Amino acid sequence: MTGRFGRPSERCHTVQVRSEPDPSGSEAELLSQYLDYQRETVLAKTEGLDQEQMARPHPPSALTLGGLLCHLALVEENIRTGSAGPAR
Repeated sequence: MTGRFGRPSERCHTVQVRSEPDPSGSEAELLSQYLDYQRETVLAKTEGLDQEQMARPHPPSALTLGGLLCHLALVEENIRTGSAGPAR
């Protein structure tokens, strides 16, 4: 079964322990480590939630956890591919 964007809909059940970014790394290393840290945080917070819970809005916003995860994945992809920022 596939989920949104044609990706597998199975949930990841192997959340790793979060590692603090190493401040002595290069800018690229720090960015990569920071993204890893934030991804691990979001996965830990959403681990075990079912589809209904991920789709439930949290008033006063219409934001859902599933929508937030989608947004974060797209932002991370844009950062990693260098396409972040407004089109010119």
